[in-house]
Amino acid sequence: MYLTVNIILISITFILGTIFLAIPIPVNVELKNYKISLKILASAYFVMALLNTLLISFDSSSNNPQYFSFINLLVSSLQALLFTFTLITLINPSFVSKKRLFKNLIAIFTIPIFYITSYLFFGDCFFYNFSNFSNCITFPSFIFRFIFFLFYLTQLVYYTILFINEENKYKQKLNDYFSETTQLELKWVVYAFYFALFIGLIALVFQIFPDEKFEIIFPVIVAIFYSVFAIKYLNYNKIYKIIQPILEKSSYPKRPALEITKNNWKKYKSQIIYEKYFLKEGITLEETAQLLKIGRTTLSGLINSEEKVNFNTWINQLRIEEAKKLFLENPDFSIVRIAEMTGFSEHSNFSRQFKHIIGESPSIWRKKTQHNLVVNQ
Repeated sequence: MYLTVNIILISITFILGTIFLAIPIPVNVELKNYKISLKILASAYFVMALLNTLLISFDSSSNNPQYFSFINLLVSSLQALLFTFTLITLINPSFVSKKRLFKNLIAIFTIPIFYITSYLFFGDCFFYNFSNFSNCITFPSFIFRFIFFLFYLTQLVYYTILFINEENKYKQKLNDYFSETTQLELKWVVYAFYFALFIGLIALVFQIFPDEKFEIIFPVIVAIFYSVFAIKYLNYNKIYKIIQPILEKSSYPKRPALEITKNNWKKYKSQIIYEKYFLKEGITLEETAQLLKIGRTTLSGLINSEEKVNFNTWINQLRIEEAKKLFLENPDFSIVRIAEMTGFSEHSNFSRQFKHIIGESPSIWRKKTQHNLVVNQ
């Protein structure tokens, strides 16, 4: 059974890796980074297949699962690296570079090199009962295995921090460019990372408490996860075309160009409010900049420096102010209709933004406002 489930995992990862390379992608400049990320993901799946082939070839057997198994630690460590880098590539295609990848691989393979060297000179000590732990402390090879275990733990913590930082940067870019971000937050990528982290933690625990059943169940979990992730990833190109502008290497400056003064911003701001550009559903920083006939980086810098907020927040503030006027002028209009009139594609997002900015839900605010108008009359 142990051999069967691992062969299934190897087959699935190899087939999916081949699909990633073979899938036809339209010749489009906008999809250049997506093509690169497909190659990275294909490499990750191929390496997964190779590592698991090595695992079933050199691992002792599922009948005697080892504590701090070197081959299992190597597989888990490389999986953590490749999958983390693959997921970060989805929200930052320029993140993975040869230099960064090389540095991480060097960090991973340094301990195995010492382990293999000590194994050749001194052999190794394997135990299948934790009470025999003290018998192996004097073996250099076992010490390197234990150090590798601690390194893997550190690796999981480091990659978690790394992913969180990149996710926050991605959200910031979303808010600097799009007026609506709910559908673009790539929550499935976040869920995928934390599920992968959960799998990594399980692998860590079973290095301390090895179990025969785990040797069978774990490859099944990994195979299912990698299959579901592959399906989600193949649909990623649809949303990639939308978010591609914020995935470029260049970032928006925090301050506008020197030639743009506060007086210029007053003019641009008045134009945005007078023409009500902010009411257009899905309006982006790029579109707004084109309407104003200025660069998008300049516009982003102006909003950040003069309004002290990002594009998304400012547009939503303008929309909510417009919604308040519409509520007063049209007391019979439904909340859904007001949401549509103010550029929100989702009623739930309108209610969420209204409560966030005003402090009350639209229905409660309207009731209070109407009541106060009646009392004042």
